[in-house]
Amino acid sequence: MIQIGEVILDPAFLTTITVERKSGRWENGRYNAKDPETVTMQGNLQPAGETDTVTTPEGNQIKGDIVVYVLEPIYETQVQAGSNAEGVGDTVLYSGHRYQVIRVEDWSLYGYWRAICTREEAA
Repeated sequence: MIQIGEVILDPAFLTTITVERKSGRWENGRYNAKDPETVTMQGNLQPAGETDTVTTPEGNQIKGDIVVYVLEPIYETQVQAGSNAEGVGDTVLYSGHRYQVIRVEDWSLYGYWRAICTREEAA
């Protein structure tokens, strides 16, 4: 079995990726957000391509600006069914831009996680 993690760690492709991770909890009907945590990960960044699509009500769309391969978990926004807990997805900070993680594929069996990220508009 090929461990993709070995390719991601190849010095020719390896880069430091900065991730902003937000969290919080619901207390008495109000969401209390914690200060964002900055996490650095080693991985690989690639431009998104034709196969990096997101299914929407309008159909499949190419929405991702970058694809990130990392060796540890990275998170997308998700709502847990049957609870008040909401998780806010990670944001990748790269080259002066912010990219919201919109889809994550858990390939940890092969040593990596793959995330499709779309660039946030500047405020």
